[in-house]
Amino acid sequence: MALPYSGLTWRKRTNSGRCPPVRLGVLGPLTVSGDDGTPLHVGGVKRRALLAALALSPNQTVPVDRLTAVLWGDEPPQSYVSNLQTYVSGVRRVLARADAAADGRITHDTVGYRLTVGDAELDLLLFRSRLRHGREAPAGGDAAAAAEALGEALALWRGEPLAGLDLAGLTAETDVLTDELAGAAEDWAIAGLELGDGAALAPRLRALITAHPLRERLRALLIRALAAAGRQAEALEVYREGCAILAEELGIEPGAELRAAHGEVLRGDDAAPAAERPPAAAPPANGPFPLLQLPYDIPDFTGRDRHVRQVCHALTPDGTTGLPLVTVSGSPGVGKTALAVHVAHRLRPEFPDGQLFAHLGGASRPRDPAQILAEWLRALGVAGPRIPDDTAERAAAFRSRLADRRVLVVLDDAAEEAQVRPLLPGTSGSAVLVTARNRLAGLAGGRVVALEPLSQLESRDANLLDTVAGPGGTEYHLHDLLRVYAREVAELAAEPADTAAFDAPAGVTLALADAVARREPKSYGTPPEPVDELVTPPADEPARPEADPPGWLPAPAAPDRVRADLLRDGPL
Repeated sequence: MALPYSGLTWRKRTNSGRCPPVRLGVLGPLTVSGDDGTPLHVGGVKRRALLAALALSPNQTVPVDRLTAVLWGDEPPQSYVSNLQTYVSGVRRVLARADAAADGRITHDTVGYRLTVGDAELDLLLFRSRLRHGREAPAGGDAAAAAEALGEALALWRGEPLAGLDLAGLTAETDVLTDELAGAAEDWAIAGLELGDGAALAPRLRALITAHPLRERLRALLIRALAAAGRQAEALEVYREGCAILAEELGIEPGAELRAAHGEVLRGDDAAPAAERPPAAAPPANGPFPLLQLPYDIPDFTGRDRHVRQVCHALTPDGTTGLPLVTVSGSPGVGKTALAVHVAHRLRPEFPDGQLFAHLGGASRPRDPAQILAEWLRALGVAGPRIPDDTAERAAAFRSRLADRRVLVVLDDAAEEAQVRPLLPGTSGSAVLVTARNRLAGLAGGRVVALEPLSQLESRDANLLDTVAGPGGTEYHLHDLLRVYAREVAELAAEPADTAAFDAPAGVTLALADAVARREPKSYGTPPEPVDELVTPPADEPARPEADPPGWLPAPAAPDRVRADLLRDGPL
């Protein structure tokens, strides 16, 4: 979508030297410039796509899988590795022409490639730097400094991100950039209202609303700008138009901030200072927030401390303006869902507007994202007849409802990237946690946390053994536990279970603990003496029926015997 306001002059005052010329630009058509500002030719589509993917994740390693997905989609050539190396070499030569000291701009490690640039060399980094400065200025009461810094940030935009470069693999990132631009423009307009510039703000805000018709905050700011300029009739018409669009597109009433702006016009109030206006994220008193859709957390969750810390840190980074997205990958039954739900419960204070949860069905029974979006829109207060039929329209309505909110979205058992993309929020206040068997490297800007079977240290942990064997009770024999676990894994993998010849994986997983927890509890009295080494099941053990009836339990084993079985050969 073209940005109709890209030609506007955003900077309120000229301030030479504050915004130096950049050498690499993505906030508009992709550009590379030399020291003197002369544009340089990057090359063909593949080279430009590679440079764009690296520039949208500056100073971060972009995995080879991710770059491959951007360049070739789901059908890379057999020679994709050598082809990628060729394109990297070509981009390095272009950057060397732009900067004689460009050696080392693009580096390679075991995961992928990284583009190293400073804030003044990439317009995206400079935009975010000026944006942070402008948002910090109001804390000191300096609206003029805020307006100037935000205006400088907005002046860096030359049009639609990566205009002219049609890359489906980067759509999610460019959508986030467009939302960042709208948020920056809103903050700039607030500072302008503080300075009494309502008349000058109105045309720019109208252009923004054309690009983002569902952003209520923009419409509220336009109403206040028109009212401050003495154009109350136009302000009321903007409110009526907004009500009609929200009802038609989403089936909802206007939110608290838009209603407040309308009320100010009716009362004849002056434009309220920004500090007195309700924040965009403040939910209406009768709204659907907070959303609480998480399954229950496992009470005796244990192990995985390192992975829990990694995921928590990645979902709540400091100072980021992009959407935090983490994929927890691993084999069936390794404990991905349990970890994701545990982390989501732990992070509830960080996301006061709630948590959305959806099971995506995995590769065997993948669910249609349109169906999930319909469920979520209903939970967000959209009436059934008002839910759009088209998946893209549902996704846009979903992003609009979550704009400027702090919601954690948990997507369990995703099959592929295309299933996840429509379910991503559009603003950085929210975050997304995905579980999948594959790494889903094609998700823009995402981080992958690979979940391996529990380590030897974790599987020997006393808490985990107490979970499996019980600190003072009796449980299944080890071979009975593994038979149950074999069926668990086979069900998840949609493959026949060979429980007779099942070989335990490299660690005891939460799926095993869950299988134990689902047994019918019984008491067998005082356990026998501890056993120091593996004991073969006795010959006189009762014969097991052909099919285990509900509630059937094998002969009991002492907890120390189960522990000996668990630890005989190290971790399972």
